[in-house]
Amino acid sequence: MKQKEILEKFISTCPEYNLYFFINECRAFISAMSHDLREGKIDLDEEKKMLIAEDIKNVRETQEKAVEQTKRFGVDFKIVEEYDNTLKKNVKKACSEYKKWYRHWDNWKKSLSDENWDIIVTKIKKEESIEEFLPNKKWNH
Repeated sequence: MKQKEILEKFISTCPEYNLYFFINECRAFISAMSHDLREGKIDLDEEKKMLIAEDIKNVRETQEKAVEQTKRFGVDFKIVEEYDNTLKKNVKKACSEYKKWYRHWDNWKKSLSDENWDIIVTKIKKEESIEEFLPNKKWNH
C-alpha cells in the first residue's frame, strides 16, 4: 500500500483525538516550512526549494482531506471564502463550526500536564486506550 493510501485510510478511520493530532501536526509543518522558505532561513538551491514547496502543497492537500473527515464527528464542515484585508484577496477558510471543533481539542491538549501527555503518548504507541484522559464533553456541547 502506498504512503498516500495509508494516510487516507488512517484519516478516514482514526479516532477523533488522532484526527486532531494529525491536523495539528500538518498545520505546524506547513506553517514552519512556509515561514522558513519565505524568510530565506532555508539555504538551498532553487530546485530543492521547489521540492520543499511541493512537500508543503502535498501536506496541505492531505490536511484538507483530514479536515473534511471531521464530518464523522458531527462537524458541518464547509470551506468558506472570506476577504483577507492583509492579503487583499479572497482566501479559503474553514467554517466556524470546524474552528469550534479544533479549539475544543486544542484547549484539551493544552490543558494536559507534561506527565499526562507522556502517558498518553506511551499509551497511543502501545495502542492502549486513552479514554480516561479524553475531555468529558464533546466539542459541540
